[in-house]
Amino acid sequence: MADERKGGNGLFSRASSALGGVADKARRLAPKPKATSSGHEEGDDVSGAIKGALFLVLVIAIYVVYLTATGQTAQIVDALSKVKAGWVIGALLCYGLYFVLGVASYAVAVWFDRDSPAGVLDLVSVCAASIFFGNLTPGASGAGPAEIVRLTRTGLDAEEAFATQFTKFFVFQLAQVVFMGCALVIGFPVYYRTHGAIILVDVVCFLANVLQFTVPLLVCLRPMVVMRVGNSVIKFLSKRGLLRNYEKWYNLVNRQTTEFASAFKSMIGHPKGLAAILVLLVAQMVVLAAVPWFVLHAFGRKAALPAVILAGAMVQMFSNAVPLPGGTGGAEAGFALFFGDMFGPFVSAGFVVWRIVCYFAPTIIMPTMLGLRSSGKQSLYQRWNTATKMGGGRRPDGVRIAPARRESWTERHKRQRGGGHRRSTK
Repeated sequence: MADERKGGNGLFSRASSALGGVADKARRLAPKPKATSSGHEEGDDVSGAIKGALFLVLVIAIYVVYLTATGQTAQIVDALSKVKAGWVIGALLCYGLYFVLGVASYAVAVWFDRDSPAGVLDLVSVCAASIFFGNLTPGASGAGPAEIVRLTRTGLDAEEAFATQFTKFFVFQLAQVVFMGCALVIGFPVYYRTHGAIILVDVVCFLANVLQFTVPLLVCLRPMVVMRVGNSVIKFLSKRGLLRNYEKWYNLVNRQTTEFASAFKSMIGHPKGLAAILVLLVAQMVVLAAVPWFVLHAFGRKAALPAVILAGAMVQMFSNAVPLPGGTGGAEAGFALFFGDMFGPFVSAGFVVWRIVCYFAPTIIMPTMLGLRSSGKQSLYQRWNTATKMGGGRRPDGVRIAPARRESWTERHKRQRGGGHRRSTK
């Protein structure tokens, strides 16, 4: 079978240089990255994770001091002693489904790259790295670089890993816009009447997500314009002594723009695959927002699942508005604001359980999956086709197994009337 990555037919193949000499010059100037083509090094991610872990310990200490000072410790301990363990397990399983959907979205993306060496266990490791480093860095800024690092360890080079991660990132931003937009349309009138102008924090967060989606889109659709503007700004700042390393910034702007445009060009060739990834990511967000429903039942409280999902979406936006690891500060305020009435006197204890399920436990568990590696040599596409005996499987001598051609409605109609015979598939 022809190498489809080199031929440009795979979703994450190296796109031919549509940007001419500027792209070539940008690549020649590019420094050799240790892990990613986007300028991030693995050491930076580890350093950020260590700082995040220390911040996590500090947050726990602050929780303990605050609860003790406000006299809530005994109340929370008493409430936790009455928690129904079965519902807590259900909350953990719900978060597990969230993780599985994340792996599945990556699997769909990798499946369209017919020769990608990344297997299922590799993708589990990629998603675990995303959650772990994302939880420990402000605004989850360490998630993307960590994903690229793990993808390079599957055998992809830096550019291919960047293209794969970019596709996931791009569709993820679109999924957030869809999910948060729907939540605001439904919930804004209700929450504005009950909570007032504080709900505008979620509106600002939504607009920020729209911006995060539109900026890469503009870069992809008009790369030459972006590079010209970027180079002009860099030259202007450099001439006035405001930029120390001209070559570094010139390389960063041109290489990043080139890679974004190339990845986007390859990505849009598979609209059905992108739609599948979008559905999986929106479902993932819905599942995460549904975790408090299980926590409510653990404390003997009840609420309609759609109402819980809506409130959970609002809390997610509140958390995203705070540039601290895990959205610390925003998560606490958002949970008290949107779930206060549902949990009633158990709101503090409910927050503790919810935070353990969705933040502390995953942060502790995910590092155990970082070392997972797939042993198979076939891509997911090849394994799928071999398992289903469809086109794309290989005989031992390397010959493709051609799928049986389906009989058309016209041929079947003629054959049934005796007016024709089915054509040979040989």
